[in-house]
Amino acid sequence: MIAGGFYFFLSLFNPRLQLTVTPGAVPLNGSLRVEWNISGRTEVIKRLRLSLSGHEEATYRRGTSTCTDKNVFANLAIADTTAEPEMRSGSGSIKVPSNLMHSFTSKNNKIVWCIQVRGEIDRWPDINEEFPLTVLPLAPKTPEAYE
Repeated sequence: MIAGGFYFFLSLFNPRLQLTVTPGAVPLNGSLRVEWNISGRTEVIKRLRLSLSGHEEATYRRGTSTCTDKNVFANLAIADTTAEPEMRSGSGSIKVPSNLMHSFTSKNNKIVWCIQVRGEIDRWPDINEEFPLTVLPLAPKTPEAYE
């Protein structure tokens, strides 16, 4: 427990990340732009990876306890770099495939999307952050599209 507390204390001194996602909610088959700025000791980051991740959460009862299972169904790369200038500040774009599931929440099931940021730091706690994102259903076709 002491080691875990020390680990989380060290992570307080990690470089700070600011993320801008445009648009704030993206439809299936839509494009998403991600811009990042990292302040602090960026020179300690050895590799920076950003990805769009989607997973399903299913909650159920097993006897007297409640369990939640998670299953990742999409992990799409946005950026992967080892160059320090690109880690300090950069941008990337991705198109959300139309054959995936949009964000969804019900009593026992969820489809959750997020931007994952992973920064590898030698002999120090890694950067490991997630930013929730809403993925909208596929936009309906306009009547002109059927002509």
